Amino acid sequence: MLSTGAQLNDLVFDGCTSLEAILVPNDTQVYNTYRDMFISQGLKDKVVCDTNGLSFVLQEDGTYVVSQGETDLAGEIIIPAYYNGIAVTAIADGAFEDCTGITSIIMSDMITFIG
Repeated sequence: MLSTGAQLNDLVFDGCTSLEAILVPNDTQVYNTYRDMFISQGLKDKVVCDTNGLSFVLQEDGTYVVSQGETDLAGEIIIPAYYNGIAVTAIADGAFEDCTGITSIIMSDMITFIG
């Protein structure tokens, strides 16, 4: 996982065709910084946030639905567009019910259903 203070050259992953994912901290500022850098390298869909605390269930249509895992979440949460290279398109019914510590949830335009 890339750390919050990491300094990377703009072409650090240039030509890495087998790269499956670049895991970054679940922090909007860090995510956007890395995302912008990697878009120019054609790696936009490879940048994913640390998903610790989130639960992903593969649906029959081949996409993922996300919900809170077994741990209490707090602060700002980013739901990634892709998990294990597969689109995250839904948020489960009651996914974040009683999550009093969450201050905001950022999600991609890939989300087509919110329970």
